[in-house]
Amino acid sequence: MSDSEYLSETLTPQRYPPLYEPHLSQREIDEGISSGLLLKGKLRINQKNAEDCYVTCSEEVLHDISVPTLKARNRALDGDIVAVQLLPKNCWPILVNDARRAGVDIPEDHRHVLHETLSQSSIGSPSKLKRSISLRQTNTRGSSTQARSRYSSSTNASPRHDSTSPQHYQHNSNMRFSPSQRPKDFSPNGESDADSLSHALHKMSVSDSRLHVPSSPRATAVCQENSPDYADKEPASASLSTNTRSDDIPYQFLRPTGKVVGIISRDKDRIFVGKLESLKGKYARFIPRDSRVPQMLIPERDLPEDFRKNFQEYSKCCFSVKLVCWIESARTGVGKLVANIGVAGMLDVETKSIISQHNIPTQEFSREALLCLPSLFANDKWEIPEKELASRRDLRRLRTFSIDPPTASYFLSEGTALDKEAFQRATTTYMVHGVYPMLPRLLCEQLCSLVEDEDRLAVSIIWTLDKQGNKFDQWIGRTIIRSCAKLAYEHAEAIIANPNTELTVNELPKISSPHRIDDVKQDVLNLHRIAQAIRKNRVEGGSVSLDKGKIHIKIDEETLQPLEILPFVASCPSPETSYCMKDSNRLVEDFMLLANITVAEFISNRFPKCALLRRHPPPLLSRLADTREDLLPHGVIIEESNEKELSQSLRHAIENFRASGANDGQLAQYFCTGDETLTRDDWCHFALNVPMYTHFTSPIRRYADVIVHRLLMAALYDQATEYTVEHVKTIVDHCNQRKLAAKRAQEDSSVMFVSAYVMEHGPLETVAVVTNVFSCAVKVILPEFAIEEQIFVDRIGLDDFNYDEASKQLVLCWPMQQGAPARKQTLEVFSDLRVKLSAKFKNQRFSYKVEALRPN
Repeated sequence: MSDSEYLSETLTPQRYPPLYEPHLSQREIDEGISSGLLLKGKLRINQKNAEDCYVTCSEEVLHDISVPTLKARNRALDGDIVAVQLLPKNCWPILVNDARRAGVDIPEDHRHVLHETLSQSSIGSPSKLKRSISLRQTNTRGSSTQARSRYSSSTNASPRHDSTSPQHYQHNSNMRFSPSQRPKDFSPNGESDADSLSHALHKMSVSDSRLHVPSSPRATAVCQENSPDYADKEPASASLSTNTRSDDIPYQFLRPTGKVVGIISRDKDRIFVGKLESLKGKYARFIPRDSRVPQMLIPERDLPEDFRKNFQEYSKCCFSVKLVCWIESARTGVGKLVANIGVAGMLDVETKSIISQHNIPTQEFSREALLCLPSLFANDKWEIPEKELASRRDLRRLRTFSIDPPTASYFLSEGTALDKEAFQRATTTYMVHGVYPMLPRLLCEQLCSLVEDEDRLAVSIIWTLDKQGNKFDQWIGRTIIRSCAKLAYEHAEAIIANPNTELTVNELPKISSPHRIDDVKQDVLNLHRIAQAIRKNRVEGGSVSLDKGKIHIKIDEETLQPLEILPFVASCPSPETSYCMKDSNRLVEDFMLLANITVAEFISNRFPKCALLRRHPPPLLSRLADTREDLLPHGVIIEESNEKELSQSLRHAIENFRASGANDGQLAQYFCTGDETLTRDDWCHFALNVPMYTHFTSPIRRYADVIVHRLLMAALYDQATEYTVEHVKTIVDHCNQRKLAAKRAQEDSSVMFVSAYVMEHGPLETVAVVTNVFSCAVKVILPEFAIEEQIFVDRIGLDDFNYDEASKQLVLCWPMQQGAPARKQTLEVFSDLRVKLSAKFKNQRFSYKVEALRPN
């Protein structure tokens, strides 16, 4: 049944006043964006604080736009692409910390925050905006500045020339709107009984205290700059308020604040996971696990037939649901039940819920997709076609061992059923219990696996390098290779760690003739030395690793029960209790990075408007400022004069002081070089400190690499490409979305198994490292478990505690206990803190609890 048919059978007439404004149509949104009245961006909601919501518009916008209330959010969900209208400037909170760091004095009376309900006149209605857009459409004479002045009561409205300048925020700062129009009524079936959906939705929105949603949004008081409640937010600022003297505050010290007036795009296939509660009437309530997601009403027709009778059993289950609609007169939406995943808390069920929530494809490939691959029976050997033998450089006599990446693009013809399914999956997803591949296993495990002494197709890069890693020459092209040995990391590591030890045939995989063990060993050592030089050059040039803490979880393959947790460490003093990045891992990584950089330069030169690259923006300076202030008392100086100095100082802080600088970074993303919102400087990869970068080396597990291979082939043979700017933009948006979903699924899987381990073996005592200090809390990292949590010190039974803002120290006063005298403990960034870690499964979610323990 289609969504329209579903709505027609479900919705009833609305007899209640609207709680939200009607969304603008797509035409009105387009006109508003083109005229500068509206901004387009991605809505983000803080996972730890669902009321903390921002819209990121583009790299040009100085600050994210705050959307401070549920009403202003206007039914938009995390990840939606939305149209935003700025509120009057006197509703913009002052970024007090930013002003203070810049040496700008904000008088006390300017910081005053009024508690004011955001009335209909200030939140406004799109009605006047609609009329303004219509007026502009009919005004075909005069400049855009003149046309735009008709939409605002302000005479200082100006075109949007440079979004970083005050004009960007000024054009709409004094707009006022008429009262909200009533939305159009739904009248599909004429029901009017007390069990109607409209009645249930409205009743639920105004009378159900369990929703924890105010019936009318109110501004809140100025936040404490050291309050832990704001630790995971953007730069500290006042909460939404009316600042009566903000007109003379520089724009860079104000947080632009707006409201959502339309939803441009949303993932309609998005699945939400949670539990069901029984309600009187014809509906059940869906309570999602994700606090950023609204509760929904599920019509009885979607519920299991025995739901009412056996509700106690169903209350233990986890369900998946899709959001069907959310009307203006309801605080929450209508959902459609997708599946009963199973009894919540069971590891297999929780794994399925993670897969469902992040929409990870786990089904087998379709018959049409598999027909795109060669038909091989058991023990069959695939033969390279004569056409490929004639058109590729033959490297089969060259000593090769598991370095060149076999090309999956040969088997992945554009536009085929397999290509379409690979695009939808976009990436291989790695979870604790297993892997969900992007391509069929026939490709991953056979046709593209570098099996010893078998011919394979590859795309190779051949460099001429000196011992210092300097590049003198290179060749790129399609090749045929024959691996003489399939080395594992352990084999290469044994060679690197023991260069003078003779290895026997039993200590290495089979080496095919005419190659010898000594030759392979010397090749590995030579590659290791060059890789070290390349790495040294990269680090000296400003490369920095911003990876967060990692762990390796060993599980029972049959029961899925976690058996052991091994933390990641920089070196491996004890392989039995930890795991680390070995020299053999770094060797492969260094040459893969070099290959990716080489290909990025090649395809961007040939296709400057449609190349697919990967960029990594530098850390947000506003967040970095907090880190700099935290580190300064310890003699650690974060330089910001250029990206090289910034990355080098960050690396020093992370490596030597266990600083959490990685948290200040932004996510790397794929992009199209034809994206006009990005400058050439925006193409850079901050962590690697290179002007351009892409993904080329893993077409088996990343669809972005497949596109890069196709662009590379077109560039090599001087062919035109059918990939347009818009096409590549669509691909990168999808790849970014699926890569992030895979990352979140991997993280959730790790949290689940660590929680299960702690529940089985805990509570556990361990040592945490303080990463941030607030007036009544500290943020800590537990390296042994890769957990980051906050500890509120007013809840741990202290006699007293005192916070010194100047030194950023928190002094805990522990009481006398069991004969031990009272004592004081000073906490600051980098302090060690004994903690007790426990975990539980409650309200259908795994969660940690970290408690500070009295020092020994």
